Amino acid sequence: MDVMFRVRGAERVVIVDACRSGSSAGAIFRLPAKEAMTPVEHGFSLHGLRWDHALYAGSRMFGESFADHAEVILIEAGDIGFGLELTDPVRAAAARVVCMLEPLVRGDG
Repeated sequence: MDVMFRVRGAERVVIVDACRSGSSAGAIFRLPAKEAMTPVEHGFSLHGLRWDHALYAGSRMFGESFADHAEVILIEAGDIGFGLELTDPVRAAAARVVCMLEPLVRGDG
């Protein structure tokens, strides 16, 4: 739920996460947050509330323009087994995402 309130009060939001879409490991998807919103299933517990659910809930509570200033960058995961290391394609994609974010952090983008 913290995501919902942080998005509402922020000037600009970029959420970076992993995904499993069936694409090649390391594929990068950049999309408006509105396209990543996912309705919460009836009876869903707050313990399992994800950022995409929080975006959806925020848009329902605060209106359609709630996430106009937010975007999502997803990196297709490789091996999701136990471990601390990224696969080579995912590591390379993460480095590309950092390069994408640097101008935003500096205020250039």
